[in-house]
Amino acid sequence: MRYLKLFLCAGLAAMLAGCGGGGGNPGTTSGGTGGTGGTTNIDASVAGFVYQLDKPALTNSGSDAVKITVVALDANNNPVGGAGVQGSVDSGIYRAMSKVTDNTGQYVSTVEIGGDKTNRTITASITVNGVVKKVIIPVIGSRVVVTPAPTNPSPGQAYRVDLRVVDARDVGISGVPVELGGNAGFSGTVTTDINGNVSASAVAPSVSGSYRVTAASSGVTGAADVQVVTPGGSTIPPADLRGTTLDKIAASLTANPTSVAPNTDGGTTSSSRLSAKFLGPGNAGIENMRVRFEIVPPALGAGEYIKNPGDNTKPRLAGAGGVVDADYIPGTRTSPTNGVVLRAYYSDTDAGLADTVTPPPYVEATLTVNSQPLAISIGNHNKMTKGLGGIAYLEQFLIQVVDASGVAVKDAVVSASVDITHYGKGVWGAPYPVTVPTKADKFPVDVEPGEMNVWCDNEDINRNGTLEVGEDTNKNGSLEPGKSEIALSYVNGQKTDASGQLLIQLSYPQNVGGWLAYTIKATTSVVGSEGTKERSFVTAVLEEDKKNGSFLTPPYGSHSCNKPN
Repeated sequence: MRYLKLFLCAGLAAMLAGCGGGGGNPGTTSGGTGGTGGTTNIDASVAGFVYQLDKPALTNSGSDAVKITVVALDANNNPVGGAGVQGSVDSGIYRAMSKVTDNTGQYVSTVEIGGDKTNRTITASITVNGVVKKVIIPVIGSRVVVTPAPTNPSPGQAYRVDLRVVDARDVGISGVPVELGGNAGFSGTVTTDINGNVSASAVAPSVSGSYRVTAASSGVTGAADVQVVTPGGSTIPPADLRGTTLDKIAASLTANPTSVAPNTDGGTTSSSRLSAKFLGPGNAGIENMRVRFEIVPPALGAGEYIKNPGDNTKPRLAGAGGVVDADYIPGTRTSPTNGVVLRAYYSDTDAGLADTVTPPPYVEATLTVNSQPLAISIGNHNKMTKGLGGIAYLEQFLIQVVDASGVAVKDAVVSASVDITHYGKGVWGAPYPVTVPTKADKFPVDVEPGEMNVWCDNEDINRNGTLEVGEDTNKNGSLEPGKSEIALSYVNGQKTDASGQLLIQLSYPQNVGGWLAYTIKATTSVVGSEGTKERSFVTAVLEEDKKNGSFLTPPYGSHSCNKPN
């Protein structure tokens, strides 16, 4: 379907804006390494090109990438193969998958954020035969969490604000400046520590009322409301329920994230942001809603608490958007799945929140505290060896498991598998249209290899090893490639060592070197939470075998995917 879409775009050149128009909001770019790729070869037959992105934006998790597919067109809007393409970005990293367009006129590249996690726009410039187009790619995911302590200071009282800058995975971003503002007494710039945290101090305004502190960092701005309250009595008016009653407003409580690691060192690095929201008619936020956060018994104990929970005499107050936040800090103990129950009581008045005869209404949220591995990675190097009889090639891969704090997880049981996604046809040494295809990549079956080899989808669609109706694409009476072409084994068992690591080994015969694309999947789970990682590769060969290796003869043939040889 992806190829059909691209060819339709090629046939409707008058509608290029819908197929290759870029888009996105302009903005100021900061940081990044930049990069270029491709070639400046000129092909007079190329009159223009269209492009397509596989996703509208990049998250700043560090592992995300946007794929740009370019189709070169001649004056009659027919795809042009062998056309040189030049690409560059003003920040981030540009990776070219080939130097020229393939037989279908396509050229694929990817864009990554590099080392800069700032929310911004990356501008990619694509040039084909002197025609230049700009591709705008937003980078999203940064968030600034602002927590005043206390949230209801007295006039002139010294207090602080705790700040945390996180990426799309809620991992702290270290070493970034945070600019403070608002009318609650904070100003200047502070810098986050290695965990993305930093605090600042100020003196509360001298007059009771509602104030706001803002914190700008990593391309975004966070904010929190501060209610300055005179001791001995609140001067904050009751919440305006906008013509309705407490039992008819929309109230909710969320925890983000819903799974956190314990603070085994007694610290506060691991936490979950609690957000209580109150909406009236028309989804309008209800300001000044009184809120009290609690941990519902039986609590885990061992150091867990809610930071800035509020109480009956000094409740938390919702801001103009009807939202009030707090932070759950886990202790040293773990919990069953959804074993921590958190509650937010609420009322429109101080008296209503403190009423013990008719307790105020409440909303609840649950979360899990466990030391499960939250991240698993697959690493490789540029070395390989020969196995049995000098016929087998052996490649080893490192599996590493860490928890939410980046600490190695010992004795995590890892399940690894290998899936052959594609097999190649053509001539040894010729380039492929996609250097390393993934499971999501589908290729046409009727394209003959020429200057470029072709990738053919694994014929075993459901991977059950049995030839079924509709699976024998090349009509040779068997499935290509064979499931046994690549074998996976564990070098030292399935449990990680003290460094959170273990080794797996792949073995395949020399004759399929360079002709198979495969994906390794590694999974591990602890306390009901699962971490998964996939990486795709192409079977490699040893340099010493390139003169007379058995892979020089194409094992699957030299014609299109729908032919047997």
